[in-house]
Amino acid sequence: MPLPRSLPFPSFFAGTLFPFALAPFGLWPLALVSLAVPGLRLVRQTPREAFRSGWAWGVGAFGVGVSWVQVVIHDFGLPNYVFSVGLTLVFVFFLALFPAAAGWLAARLSPAGSSIRLVVAWPAAFVLCEWVRGWILTGFPWAWVGYSQSEGPLASLAPVIGTLGLSLAVVTLTAAWVRTALTRQHRDAIAAGVLTLALALAAWLAGTVAWTVPTGRSLSVSLVQGNVTQARKWDPGQRGPTLSLYRELTLPEIGRDLIVWPETAVPAFQVEVMDWLRELQGHAVAGNSTLLVGLPYLERGGKAYFNAVVALGSQPETYFKRHLVPAGEYLPLEAWLRPWLTFMDIPMSSFSPGPERQTPMKVGDITLAVSICYEDAFPGRFIQDLPAAGLLVNVSNDAWFGDTLAPHQHLQIARMRALETGRAMARATNTGISALIGPDGGLIARSRQFEQEVLRGDLPVYTGATPYVRLGNLPVALLVIAMLAAAARNGRGRER
Repeated sequence: MPLPRSLPFPSFFAGTLFPFALAPFGLWPLALVSLAVPGLRLVRQTPREAFRSGWAWGVGAFGVGVSWVQVVIHDFGLPNYVFSVGLTLVFVFFLALFPAAAGWLAARLSPAGSSIRLVVAWPAAFVLCEWVRGWILTGFPWAWVGYSQSEGPLASLAPVIGTLGLSLAVVTLTAAWVRTALTRQHRDAIAAGVLTLALALAAWLAGTVAWTVPTGRSLSVSLVQGNVTQARKWDPGQRGPTLSLYRELTLPEIGRDLIVWPETAVPAFQVEVMDWLRELQGHAVAGNSTLLVGLPYLERGGKAYFNAVVALGSQPETYFKRHLVPAGEYLPLEAWLRPWLTFMDIPMSSFSPGPERQTPMKVGDITLAVSICYEDAFPGRFIQDLPAAGLLVNVSNDAWFGDTLAPHQHLQIARMRALETGRAMARATNTGISALIGPDGGLIARSRQFEQEVLRGDLPVYTGATPYVRLGNLPVALLVIAMLAAAARNGRGRER
């Protein structure tokens, strides 16, 4: 049944399908199905109509895909559904502005009905807006379209073009087939078929190339998952039991090369538990182990504190988290907002960011690329430490999210970082999902959620650099700029 071009409901419902292409569902073809609807409607829309359609798609996609934000606000902010749902909707509406801007830009650059608008302008504008979403206001690169392909046939392209490159491939492929469905012309079907085969061939060829190579060495790794819920983690009465728990779970692992605790596993500043840390340091040195401990780190003088990982063993070192989470680890415009948000009683919510350049941690002569929680959503953070690092380590605290989609999506993000960089990863979380990840992004082992568990395994050490590590998003950025320039030139030519 024909519908008005401006009616956004079809795009909204199509958007609600997109999260099912991500973890834990992994129905990757739904990414193409979901994007086909706003693409189909974009062909004849005015810029204003395209904006509305893209915004409706974004509301559906983010309304389902990041619905876990409501749980965080409700459980750790103000336990009032009107407030938590309302604030979540504001966040979703904001995120939806980015696909809306992509639709507007594509319609603005190129004339209605042209293949350039659909197949060139829209994919480029969509990826540009995804990149901006991952940067503006410190960035929220969650749920990029490219993540939907971590289990799909294009996954092997990630070491070459990265996640944003996969986003561009998916949107362009969708647009090509939508164009075929609209015109029903053989030449468009042939073009879409050629593009599909070309991407499939490129993915197959990329999968046959060893971008990085094993050094022949491996590390025996233990991930300690204490399963201390966020609700009781910072209870002063729970500090002693928490410290005892992690000590008891760790001592049997002494002797293994690398033992990793989750983010802020220790609910106290390092200066408050120095004797306890010295004891663990002695055990680590005696067993020739490196123990990574997540804790808040108070600067000498007490003027600032950091979200940190401390390495205990023969090579003690400290890593300070560089990319903090707004409103969770620090409050933007704190002097103005803090008096109005006294009900947001989030412990440790005034962290300072660590310096951009820090001395890397090592296990023997093997360099580690360490990240804390949300930092693994930013590919550039890992590129800075490569190709020197032979292993990736991420510590996280997904207890914030409860039993929602977020821990599964976060694990998918970590797996994509391993795939992009050609490095294995050790990922320790508080309540799950902890995982040992291979350099191909595959799961070597994973923990259960909401259980105390020590995950053990051997992780291979790799050397070398993938094309993505060497060039980052530069090739994709240049291609996006070229596509937008071609669309703009075509649009001016039509106006004449």
